This record gives sequence, C-alpha cells and structure tokens, in this order.
Amino acid sequence: MPYVFIRLSLDLSNEMALLGVSETATIIPDNNGNGVLSFSNPDYPQITLGPSQIINGNGIIIYRAALSEYEAYDLTCTFRAQTEYCRLDRSPTFDGLYVCPCCDSKFLVNSGAYVFEGPAALPLKQYLAILNGNQLIINN
Repeated sequence: MPYVFIRLSLDLSNEMALLGVSETATIIPDNNGNGVLSFSNPDYPQITLGPSQIINGNGIIIYRAALSEYEAYDLTCTFRAQTEYCRLDRSPTFDGLYVCPCCDSKFLVNSGAYVFEGPAALPLKQYLAILNGNQLIINN
C-alpha cells in the first residue's frame, strides 16, 4: 500500500455524533485539501472538516465497533494498490461493504476490513484510532 499521511482529530459530540454503533463513515479529501465526512445513512448531512485536519490519498473509512471503540481503514483497494490505486465505493445496499470499481473486490468492514470477495487477497490497511477525552484521534 502506498504511504499517505493521515492526522485527524474528530470531536465525538460534534463531527462524530451521528455515527452509531456498527455503522461506517468515510472521509474523502476534496479539491481544496479539506476532508469531507459522509455517513452511511444518506439522511445525515456531509460535514466539511477544517484545514487543520490532514487527509491524503483516497481517504479513510471509520467504523464504530462499540460505544467507545472506533476503527479506521484506508479507502484504497489492496489489489494492485501500487499501480491502480483504486478508491473503494460504499455499497448502497449493505453498510460496511465496500466495493472496488476497478477489480470488483469486496471488503467487509466490521471489526476488521477483510476481503469478502477477491481478487484482492489482503485486508484494508488499518490506521491507529484512539479516544482521547472527547476526541477521536486517527493517524499513522
């Protein structure tokens, strides 16, 4: 997997307040270098993160595993990642399933981001996600 620099600090009662247990959200960089936070529930608004949040590459997936447990994964398919560098798409029918538009690999994000269907063989790259007070810190 290509190395990308990630440094995020997300407020649990603000940016992350809508993310329920067993749900996912994505953060994708926009054309201005800001991150755009989107939730799996289409009724929730997108949130543009400030310039102090650093997100590079294709973006990340955040999975809320439990009330006080979060996981973060790279949004890049692991199949031919060095050459194709494909950004995964969220499945419109099943939260937690991400599909590669280049090779059709499927990854299931629920306490691990394992390959559900190949040709990819490796799970998604995981980032450190820790709680510090009321902040979710994600970095590498």
